[in-house]
Amino acid sequence: MRHARDLRILVHAMRPEAKVIFAMQPFAPVMARQPCQEEQRLFALTSAVQGYAWQRLEEELRSLWSGYVERLEAYARQERVAWIDLNQASLSGWSFVDQAHLTDHGYQQAAECLARQLGQ
Repeated sequence: MRHARDLRILVHAMRPEAKVIFAMQPFAPVMARQPCQEEQRLFALTSAVQGYAWQRLEEELRSLWSGYVERLEAYARQERVAWIDLNQASLSGWSFVDQAHLTDHGYQQAAECLARQLGQ
């Protein structure tokens, strides 16, 4: 798993007193929220343009996502890296441009989620 390798390299390159935090990328298809109308339209366009290959990839990502996140979180904890899963964030309104990239509004909400969790 490349993320685990890169995380290990980063952690070992940091000073011992440094705190490393990993924020898991939000992925629209696995979030517990209904896409807004704008997102639904954009997701439909993406699917239409990218066709069958994208549909197969999205199905595969959906099926593997939770296991991947669990393994990566376990590895982060093993390396004593703080973990924030942005898929658990309560995003509202038009938050995604496509299934993996946020709008300015989405990034603002993600930043606020990170700030709240870092403040705890």
